[in-house]
Amino acid sequence: MAAMLTADEERSIEALAQRLAQLGLAPAALLFLEAHRPLGFIGSQVFLFLQPLLGWGSGTPLNRYARLLEKQEAISRLIDRLEGQ
Repeated sequence: MAAMLTADEERSIEALAQRLAQLGLAPAALLFLEAHRPLGFIGSQVFLFLQPLLGWGSGTPLNRYARLLEKQEAISRLIDRLEGQ
């Protein structure tokens, strides 16, 4: 059974998809997400590990996106949103 996403996670996915589309990065993001889908959890852990070294606080959008990468459902939902742009 797939993990359910919270309303906040859904909003974060929508905001990220819109921002990537505005920047013209949706095709590149789709390619990256599809190619690296199995590594999403590892990527999220790298983000969280580097967070203090890069000066990111725990409340930053990058922290939220790192947490989203931990969930396969979130990655699938982001891919769906980017394909719909």
